[in-house]
Amino acid sequence: ACVQLRGPHDWADAVRAAGAEGTDLQMRRYGDFRALARLRARLRAFAPDVIHAHLQPAEIHAALARSAAPAAAYVITRHNLDPFHRGPAPRLLEAWSTRRADEVIGISEAVSRRVRAHAPGFPPERVTTIPYGVDLSPFGEAREAVGRQVRAELGLDDEAQVAGLVARLIPTKRADLLVEAMAELAPRWPRLVAVVAGDGAEMTALREQVQARGLGQRVRLLGERRDVPRLMQAFDVFAFPSVSEGFGLVLLEAMAARAPVIAADLPPMTDLVRHETTGLTCAPNDAKALAAAIERLLSDGELARRLADAGRRQAEAHSIARMTERTAEVYARALALRRSAG
Repeated sequence: ACVQLRGPHDWADAVRAAGAEGTDLQMRRYGDFRALARLRARLRAFAPDVIHAHLQPAEIHAALARSAAPAAAYVITRHNLDPFHRGPAPRLLEAWSTRRADEVIGISEAVSRRVRAHAPGFPPERVTTIPYGVDLSPFGEAREAVGRQVRAELGLDDEAQVAGLVARLIPTKRADLLVEAMAELAPRWPRLVAVVAGDGAEMTALREQVQARGLGQRVRLLGERRDVPRLMQAFDVFAFPSVSEGFGLVLLEAMAARAPVIAADLPPMTDLVRHETTGLTCAPNDAKALAAAIERLLSDGELARRLADAGRRQAEAHSIARMTERTAEVYARALALRRSAG
C-alpha cells in the first residue's frame, strides 16, 4: 500500500492501476494533525510488515505515526544531499528521524556518506546505498529512426546537431550555463541547436537570456514533456550542468537512450559519469568548460560512440529489478532487527 501526504489528486488512481492500494492523506500543511490521525488509522488497519518513508516530511510523519503499527520495521530512503529546508531545525529533525529507523537507504554514495555524518551514533552498517534503477523498455533499439522523427517534429533536419538537457528549471540545475555555452559555440557550429525540456521557476529568466543572446533560433525551450525517453533519442549530446543532485537519474536515462553525456565534476554525478569512460565531466559553474566538452563530443565521433555505448552498459547495470532485489534485502534485515529486539 502507498500513502502520500499531499500531491496530485490523480496519484492514488495511478497507484491502484499499478496493483497497489493508494491513500491520499490530503494534508493541507506539514504538521496537519488530522492527516497524522488518518495516517495512524491507515497503519492500524493495514498492519504493514515494513513502513518505508521517502523524503523528510514523510519520514517525520511516519516516525510519529509508527506506534500504530508497533511490529513494523521502519526504513527510510534519503534522496538529497541538501536538507529539506535550511536552518538548524531540519538538521536536528533529520538526525532524530534517522535514529528511529531500522535501516536507511541512500540513493548514492554521496547521500549515504551524508547520512552517516549527520546522525552520529547510528550504526553505519545500517546505511545501504541503492542507486535508482531505470526502466529500459521505453529506450528501444531504433534510436536513429526515432531520433529522425523527433527532429522532424521539432522542425530540425537530419543535419542538425542537438545538445539536449532535461531538467526542472530551478537555479541549481544551471540551465543558463547551456545557453551561455551555446553563445560560445553558435558561431563555430552553425548546425548546432540546444533543446531544453522542463519547466520551473527559471523559465522566464531563461527565455530572456536566450533573447538577450540572440539565440532564439538556436535554443529551443520546450517546457514540460511527457515523452522524455523518445525525445532523448534525438540528442547527439546530453549536457547536464546541474550542481546539486541526490543521484542524477536523468543521466542514467540519457545513457539508456545512447546519448553521450556531460556532467559537472561533482558527486554524485561522478558516481555515474566517469570522465572519458562513461561520459565527460567538466568544471562546475563554468560555461566555457561545458562548451569545450560539447565541442569535443561533436568533433570526435569515435569518442562520442564509445562513451554512448559505455553509458548504455551502465544503464543496463542499473535495472529496476536489481534495485527492487536490493531493497527487499534491506527489508529483510530491518525485519530481522525488529524481531530480534522483541
